[in-house]
Amino acid sequence: MKSIRTFILSFGKFNLIDSKSIIYFLLLAFIILLIATESVIKNTSVPL
Repeated sequence: MKSIRTFILSFGKFNLIDSKSIIYFLLLAFIILLIATESVIKNTSVPL
């Protein structure tokens, strides 16, 4: 979690002017997390 937070902070430092790119990046990360958790739940429920 700390590495992700520092990565986002460094990403924000590089793009101080373009704050919209950070929002889009966070949205993408959130969508990827949702898809990953959904696939994990499906994979674990398949054997049952």
